Amino acid sequence: MLLDRILVGSALTLGGLSLLAFVWLAVRLQMVRLLRRRRRSGRPSPMYCPTNHAVWWFDLLLPHRYFFRNTCGYDLSAQQVAADEGKVRCPECGRAHRTDGVHHARFHFRPGRASLAGAILATGCLAAVSTRTDDWIQWTPTVALIAIQETGVPWQQSTMRRELSARVSNGGESKWVELRLARLLVRDLHADELELNAHAAMSQLGKMGAAVRPLLVEAVRSRDWQQRQYAFIVLARLDEKCGSPAAEAGVIDAAIEALRDDSEWLYRNARVGLRFLYRHGQAEPMIRRRLDEALRRTDDSQQRLLCALLCGYLGSVESLDAAYPVLIECLEDNQIPGDAQAAAPALAGFGSAVIAPLEATLAECEDRQQELLIKAILFDLGASTAVASRPRLPAGLGPGAHGSFARTDVEGDMYYVGRDWLDEYVRSHRHR
Repeated sequence: MLLDRILVGSALTLGGLSLLAFVWLAVRLQMVRLLRRRRRSGRPSPMYCPTNHAVWWFDLLLPHRYFFRNTCGYDLSAQQVAADEGKVRCPECGRAHRTDGVHHARFHFRPGRASLAGAILATGCLAAVSTRTDDWIQWTPTVALIAIQETGVPWQQSTMRRELSARVSNGGESKWVELRLARLLVRDLHADELELNAHAAMSQLGKMGAAVRPLLVEAVRSRDWQQRQYAFIVLARLDEKCGSPAAEAGVIDAAIEALRDDSEWLYRNARVGLRFLYRHGQAEPMIRRRLDEALRRTDDSQQRLLCALLCGYLGSVESLDAAYPVLIECLEDNQIPGDAQAAAPALAGFGSAVIAPLEATLAECEDRQQELLIKAILFDLGASTAVASRPRLPAGLGPGAHGSFARTDVEGDMYYVGRDWLDEYVRSHRHR
């Protein structure tokens, strides 16, 4: 609307004038310092008559007097100072003034007051527009939008972020603008009182490409849990889409932390952590060592199970003794649909090292489903004690259980990880 355009134009104009007045004030203060140095050095400094011809209540009635001094301003530099009184008399108005009370510069404009008034009026105009509509955002300059957002003002924040993201996506903005926007979006990942702003920031950061990766790597070291985990989710998805460079230590810590039982199943952070750790763990031994440490030390049942699954998928034989009790329990018929489909391939991933423990468990096994799955794993691994033909597994185990467990197809096997059964597993193990 025309009124909104007028208000925003007025706000930008007043804001610019306020900035110029502030610069003027800074220059004036610098000149005052120079004059004081001149006086200390013994050199004469100019003097101007400070007499105000109007009474104070008359100044209040005239608004322009708030910003302009109505003084005599006569140059007193050539006048003699009375030796007995230490005063100098103005020949224009006849007033006598002490030398420390005269003006040392002919400044009639009051830039400090003008700067403050301009800032207040500009803020009022913007507040008036923001309460009416958000149409002004689309034709406000990008630099002004970024400046407003960096102040931390919460009004129209989501709309401004979307507008800035659209401008950056269209390719019409500079790298400086893109970097500023990315910093604002990363800041939105914090836990705050605004609803869904972090989810919107995740979506927008995911569209900005690998340029925001350094900011996300920095954010995964944040003290705020939500910012740390959301930044990791975006980072993991970017690495999967744009390529997978070597994983930094802070990112690995966030990925292992994502395996814990938490409330962020809307974004499946544990499932994202599984994929990230598996993709990097094949080439980086440090990840396998960190998984082994987490598996042995964690007090979280979900993290323990997912670490055990990853150790099996990665074939980490050194973690077999810690992972085996967790995984073998999942093969039982426990009314949790999905845990056996995920645990069986993980056990087979340990290779020949798991044959002896499986044979020992099979000798004492009392659960029918567990027995059949152990026999199937031994058959797929080619154990000498395996049965002649692969046993027929129950149909309730799903189609994934009817292929060979000896292959590690993490894309297929992890389809069963992160589904509803994991919540059932955590609830059943929470008080152990």
